[in-house]
Amino acid sequence: MGFGLNNHLAVWKLIPEEMKRKLTATYENYGDGAIIWAGTKEDVFVHFSNIRNLVCLAGVKGNVIDAYTELLLSEQDVLAAGVEFPEKSYFFTNICLDMAKHTSVTSRDKYIEIHMRAADDVR
Repeated sequence: MGFGLNNHLAVWKLIPEEMKRKLTATYENYGDGAIIWAGTKEDVFVHFSNIRNLVCLAGVKGNVIDAYTELLLSEQDVLAAGVEFPEKSYFFTNICLDMAKHTSVTSRDKYIEIHMRAADDVR
């Protein structure tokens, strides 16, 4: 596929020059399979091809979502240090957004409670 990133891409324009140089050098040395970031879990990696997809506004894969979630959780751990009951963060699909905005508080709370329990063991 080749490097394929340049200033014609809106996101690429926003990346600092030093980071652009690092990404370019990484691609030249390792190609699409280069691991740009590795998480603490065995299967959470962000590859160069994932970065290219983000910059090109293409699809986001599950490993990128897992990586972002891991970063958010580590940030939350830092912010919650020393807090007796730290808050939890939850993500939900925007398919639920319309229901959450336009139903009664009781119906919404019941819906969310049921689905949060069901999603508890899901990635």
